[in-house]
Amino acid sequence: MRKGIAILVALAVFCIAVGVVSAEEWSFSSSSASSTDGGSIEVNNNEVKIQDETFKIPDGYKEDQDARILAQTTGDGKNAKISSCHLENGDKAITIKVIFSEAGITNVTGPQGSKDATIGGQAGFLTQEKDGVLFDYNKDDKLIEISAPTQEDLEALFK
Repeated sequence: MRKGIAILVALAVFCIAVGVVSAEEWSFSSSSASSTDGGSIEVNNNEVKIQDETFKIPDGYKEDQDARILAQTTGDGKNAKISSCHLENGDKAITIKVIFSEAGITNVTGPQGSKDATIGGQAGFLTQEKDGVLFDYNKDDKLIEISAPTQEDLEALFK
């Protein structure tokens, strides 16, 4: 009788271990952070939500939680704050920054050398950089800045 129970327990432990290893390949992650300064970042499954702006995490990318920035003062003298999320896929990285303030951020102009572009329904400014692309746009009185290795990776955030 005891051998039967021991075998059942061993089988249950094995099934749980196989389930955990199998689930590692899936994206069931969930983490969130918020501050009393109005900052918020939430990562659930394949989405990241920063300051109420939601993006799809492209296949293969995972958040580097150590690089997370939450409602940190920008030091620009305008009382603006930044929240940021860094996603990695091997040697490729995507960084999403949302800059916000109580007074709002409006009249955003693109960096020098940028071109007007609409990506994911958002009109903004696309800049080709040495190691990828940068997309800046204004939404709901916030400045959103995304750097990605390629325009395809950038577009995947909006699908």
